[in-house]
Amino acid sequence: QSTAETTFLGNKTLANYNALLAAIAEAEASVAHYATLKTAIDKAEAVKEANNFVTSDATTTFANEISTATAAWTDVTYTDAQATAEIATLGTTVSGWHAIGSEGKAGAFMASAWGKDSENWWDAPYINTWSTEGDNDGSRFSVPFFEYFVDDKNNLAAKTMTATLTGLDNGCYDVEIWARVQRRSDADFNANNSMITMSVNGGDAVSIMSNTSNNVGSGTSVMRLGRYTARGMVTDGTLTLTIDVKLGSNVHWLTWRDITYTKIAGENESVTVSDAGFATYVSPAALDFTSTDIKAYKVKVNENEKGKATLTQVEQVPANTPVLLYMKGGATEDIPVIASADAVSDNDLVAGTGEAVPTTDGAGNTNMILNVVEWHIGLYFANGQTVATNRAYLHIASSLAPDAEGPGSRMVMVFADETTGVNDVRSKMSEVRGTYYNLNGQRVEKPAKGLYIVNGKKVIIK
Repeated sequence: QSTAETTFLGNKTLANYNALLAAIAEAEASVAHYATLKTAIDKAEAVKEANNFVTSDATTTFANEISTATAAWTDVTYTDAQATAEIATLGTTVSGWHAIGSEGKAGAFMASAWGKDSENWWDAPYINTWSTEGDNDGSRFSVPFFEYFVDDKNNLAAKTMTATLTGLDNGCYDVEIWARVQRRSDADFNANNSMITMSVNGGDAVSIMSNTSNNVGSGTSVMRLGRYTARGMVTDGTLTLTIDVKLGSNVHWLTWRDITYTKIAGENESVTVSDAGFATYVSPAALDFTSTDIKAYKVKVNENEKGKATLTQVEQVPANTPVLLYMKGGATEDIPVIASADAVSDNDLVAGTGEAVPTTDGAGNTNMILNVVEWHIGLYFANGQTVATNRAYLHIASSLAPDAEGPGSRMVMVFADETTGVNDVRSKMSEVRGTYYNLNGQRVEKPAKGLYIVNGKKVIIK
């Protein structure tokens, strides 16, 4: 354009004027090509960031392609034809049906864990790059995405689809997807939400139809949208996501995108109980205390006995479930992590939030925390102490709380399990803390600062 403009200004002929107009048009076309290329680059980068359930080789290839395109866009080195070819290679813009195929780097990246190659690319799940409803229905569920599709008068046939990663560290993993289902045009969704599910390494199946409150579209085109997470254990370095479609779901279109995995915990979780013998605990993963020295208990305040609570042992504790731990003399132990455990009911413990806990909540409830007062461990009235997110406190109706003054200010806790031969926390505590004697051999109930003999050992209290 600059050259044509210089030529025309030097010799203002009709031919040079027409050449200038042509040069301007060519420059404008190039600008448009580069703008489209930048959009494709941004979309490719977003796809890369939204998916980590992909192989390392595919990630490297896709990242290199994005870098190549970005450098060419920055340095303005592509011709229009090269820019157009690069847009197709990145494979993130709307184009023909399934055109992403094995040629598009985004498609190869996204599908790398699904065992896709040129021989089976058209077997479900395939990748859609042409649908546009997500751009205008408010869902922002736009291409590219995985899909399994039949015409809107039929159900999806029964099908099991899997994606697998290898070489991972063993432990507990969550896999999340963003999924959408569209019902048949002549039927509502099947009320049985287990018709389409996802699972990880044989863990609990999670419905991909259960988010009934988030629908997009209208009339015969209603779609149900949601983010779903399944959890499983990796024991051999292999992580497999399974999406299972059962016949009769009344769904004709299943789509999903943004597949990510996150390691929640290792094969074991290190848990510590101090020498006081008791601790509260909340884990992000399910834990198995069946064969461990540390024991876990739920705490339920007795409705007919003011100020008294029953401790019932729980062998397998679900994730994010607060419990009271007991171990005579304290210990640090590796507790096995499991994929899931049955929900714990009748438990008045609640997880800490990392914030201060007041004595009452202003709604007729009282909070009590695990504490040691005058050498007695127990649940005492909270008074603004901070409770960490991996710890817990008791939240009960104020009418069931102990007296606020005197000996009754501590919650009386009784173990429901009689097999230990000791069922009262106070009795267990006598085992934990031992008996204090001064150097003259006299028993001391409330030791102050000084040197004492406890369980045959010298103990200094500062």
